[in-house]
Amino acid sequence: PAFIDGQVETGFIKKWGEALFHSKEVHPEVFAQAALGVFFSEVLGRRDDNDLFLSAKSGFSSNSNTRSFELAPMKYDGISESARISVNIEQVGHGLFTVSVNGQKFESITSQYDAGNCIVTSYFSHTRLKTRFIREVGDITLFQQGQQYRLRFVTPRWIEKALGIKDTAHSVLAPMPCKILRVEVEEGQRVKKEQVLVVIESMKMETSIRSPQDGIVAKIVHKQGELCKAGTALVEFEDPANNG
Repeated sequence: PAFIDGQVETGFIKKWGEALFHSKEVHPEVFAQAALGVFFSEVLGRRDDNDLFLSAKSGFSSNSNTRSFELAPMKYDGISESARISVNIEQVGHGLFTVSVNGQKFESITSQYDAGNCIVTSYFSHTRLKTRFIREVGDITLFQQGQQYRLRFVTPRWIEKALGIKDTAHSVLAPMPCKILRVEVEEGQRVKKEQVLVVIESMKMETSIRSPQDGIVAKIVHKQGELCKAGTALVEFEDPANNG
């Protein structure tokens, strides 16, 4: 109504965003297609940093055909919604998968990936889906049946609790013994709250460790490929008090 009445002022989208951009239901099959896209992008073994959809290593390996992670739908302004969706994927045969989305299991999914066009085509027991899959650092964008879906990898709550981020204002700690898959920031870089700092792997689970605050990275404690003990610092921030 405000737009029709010509009441368009600075900050209009921010003020009326919820009314303009209604949250749409994200069906379990969307999360399943996202999981399959992650799988295919990794097992193809492509590591070209210019390919955004392949730039984040998912943690699959030649001797690992299962994966678990949590995803959250993103709103129009890019903020993760509160709902977290647990996704598990298992390859049970050549091009054959079982995917579980919040406990809802899809079995005997036949799926294939067109790497040139970033298309995941899957045959579920009840439908066929063709989805364009684009992966950026920590985020996934899907185009399916005329709709766009944006999903974000989120840290499982039990890992958040283990991290104790609120109690460590100037550093981010490893929540468990893990391997550093990738470091997404550099020393001296200014980062925003929720920006991905490092991606770790532990117990066949990839976790994006995000910044708990706005700040400047003082030190990258562990580099890509290194193994870390639980509770050790991964990234340290500059103390704002020292910059005053």
